[in-house]
Amino acid sequence: MKKNPIKPNVFFMCGPAGSGKTTYAKKLEREGFLRLSFDEESFKLGITKHPLSKEMHQEIENRLIKILKENIVNGIDVVLDFSF
Repeated sequence: MKKNPIKPNVFFMCGPAGSGKTTYAKKLEREGFLRLSFDEESFKLGITKHPLSKEMHQEIENRLIKILKENIVNGIDVVLDFSF
């Protein structure tokens, strides 16, 4: 991850399944963005079955928002890789 001395960029990837959201987000990650992935965060918590309960979905979303805020305050470019 690299710091952006001017203003950090935040990209929200959205689109239908299979449209290339994660592929493009990973490209940005290779260019220095922090990639926050909803799916990867749920896997870290041991969740493999979908759909998620509303409560679990909100918990994961809240975790990612917290990480997002911490990084943009520090000038880190972030790409959010999850469905909206």
